[in-house]
Amino acid sequence: MRCDYKQPKLVGYPVFSIPIKGRVPSRHTVFSVEFPCTGKGVGSALVSFRLRFQTENYDGQDIKASPLNFQIEKECEKYEGVSTSTIEVCHPPCLEGGVCSPEGRCDCKEGYYGLRCSQPLCIPHCYNGGTCIKPGLCACPEGFSGKICHLASCRDNCFNHGRCIAPGKCKCYRNWFGDICQYPVSREKSEGAQPDKDKSMPNIDKMKEGINSNYSSE
Repeated sequence: MRCDYKQPKLVGYPVFSIPIKGRVPSRHTVFSVEFPCTGKGVGSALVSFRLRFQTENYDGQDIKASPLNFQIEKECEKYEGVSTSTIEVCHPPCLEGGVCSPEGRCDCKEGYYGLRCSQPLCIPHCYNGGTCIKPGLCACPEGFSGKICHLASCRDNCFNHGRCIAPGKCKCYRNWFGDICQYPVSREKSEGAQPDKDKSMPNIDKMKEGINSNYSSE
């Protein structure tokens, strides 16, 4: 990692949501980088940023798409009561157990990130519009459930005769049907096998006509 500042008075050391040394987790991981203002002045700071990932073997080769080069422009304002000398305390203060470093940045404990360590981190991230409210805990929108909001919710859980594939939509297992898979296929067949009354039941009126004609002929 390398950072170059054209206005070092305005922007402090970058803040990472993960340790800057060590291994990248094998599972899906989301991390962020923030460039906090020092609060010592007002203006626009130009930051050049390079992030490099290398393989662990001895050849030291960069992984695909590495290094990553960025150049951003950061707008900063001066904070009230902040000294123009080295910042000894974090302003605003660190949250959620974060520790203020001598450089004036918050080093966040595992599960939190951000300038003040105020943002919880969910890995994997919350799906289907869910919101991370605590480390590893998602608040799910209506129609979804599960630790990361990856499960669709259906009424009566599809009667355990099907799989919920979308909010309120069941895909029934074999031999079951219905909006929520509440009917066995045997019922559908039995209902479909009801005899046709017009074909199977005798016509009473015609029988009466036949009887009357027999009496009249006698």
